[in-house]
Amino acid sequence: MDDREYIAANEHNAGSDDMKKSLIVLLAFLMAAGVIGLVIAQQWRGEKDTVRAANINNGGFVAPSGEKHVFWLSANGSLGRYTYSSNGSGAFAVLDPPTDAYAAGLQLDGNMLYYKDRTGAQSFYQWIPKTGEAQKVGDAAVYFPQIQGEFVYYLDSNDSFKLYRMNKSGGEKECLSDDTCNNPVVTKKGIYYSNITENAALYFINLDGKGRREIVNESASFINIADGYAYYVHEQTSFVAGNITRTCAIRRIALNGGGNPVQLYASANAIEDLIVYGGKAYYIEEEGVRVWDITHARGGKLTQGGVANINICDGLLFISPPDASKKAVEVIEIDG
Repeated sequence: MDDREYIAANEHNAGSDDMKKSLIVLLAFLMAAGVIGLVIAQQWRGEKDTVRAANINNGGFVAPSGEKHVFWLSANGSLGRYTYSSNGSGAFAVLDPPTDAYAAGLQLDGNMLYYKDRTGAQSFYQWIPKTGEAQKVGDAAVYFPQIQGEFVYYLDSNDSFKLYRMNKSGGEKECLSDDTCNNPVVTKKGIYYSNITENAALYFINLDGKGRREIVNESASFINIADGYAYYVHEQTSFVAGNITRTCAIRRIALNGGGNPVQLYASANAIEDLIVYGGKAYYIEEEGVRVWDITHARGGKLTQGGVANINICDGLLFISPPDASKKAVEVIEIDG
């Protein structure tokens, strides 16, 4: 079960406290077992006001500003550096983090890489690739780590996936919300997240844990924050004459909470790994990468065939292959 299926199940069974508790237990089990590879990928280049988070199964991606390379997690958990030219062509070199566990939850802060392992402890580490120096950061069980300023924001799997923060040395640990969360997107203004306690509705909270409020009362996953809007994938399941009908849609709503959500695109297929960039929505549907022009309300296929995840940097769309044995990545130049 991936994030979309979890949210749909939570939405359909709303209203039962026992069911909500069961879903929390189920989410904890799936995450601990590594069935859901919850990994953050954040845009460091491109639109400066765009922050993107996604559930990326067995992958990860960060790009240092001003350099022609990206750090990449391959499908088998190996950490590498992909060096590329202006047209995206390049080579992948495997790096060797100083732990036997797979790296995940990749984050970049200056010359320091942060990542978490996939052992039962879900520990968080910091590592300087140039020197090989590494150290464990605190003792938290970290999911969805994101760095903003001097703090690491994350979901604590030992406390019902509530939203926490700690400093980059592992101290000053603080719980920010009693909500069970998913899909957090940390910005300079605050944190947007799917509130599983409230049927995966889109919520906002300040970086200090104050000012909690609902943005829209419908399930939201693959959240993007751009140009004064929250973009997200909403899934609905209906039962008509014994048949199950599912609709996935890309929607947006103003961050000030005014007005109703606007539907940009809808499909009977699953929509995954949404990135909003340069006025377009890039996403995975039917195992291929697609694009939707938000302004002109039109779109089409970019690739066909297996895709693990997508990321954007420098006007280049990076496509990760699902096969763990493949080190190469596909790169497409895009308008942005």
